[in-house]
Amino acid sequence: MNTERLDQAFATLAGSSAGSGQGLETFRDWLLSSDALQRIRINPYEVAAAYGRPLDEIVGIALDGVGSGLFDLHWLVHCPHCNMITEERENFFELTQTSGCKM
Repeated sequence: MNTERLDQAFATLAGSSAGSGQGLETFRDWLLSSDALQRIRINPYEVAAAYGRPLDEIVGIALDGVGSGLFDLHWLVHCPHCNMITEERENFFELTQTSGCKM
């Protein structure tokens, strides 16, 4: 992981994020200590619980990170019966009203 680029991104976030300085530091620390699989699909619940931070703060920081280009946001549709991912989109407005599960 390029820590110099990460530090620059978090410095930019510090000026525009609704999160506290401690929340930003917590999120950065989590990114540095997490493995690649955890970073593929960041779970704000996991980050907040691991560091005892408010969930809304971590979600806000993550969304601010999407806006600044630090993270990508993808929408996943899960089957309510088997929890299989039935659809994935990069744009919320590309989602359909219905989705079918192959299971």
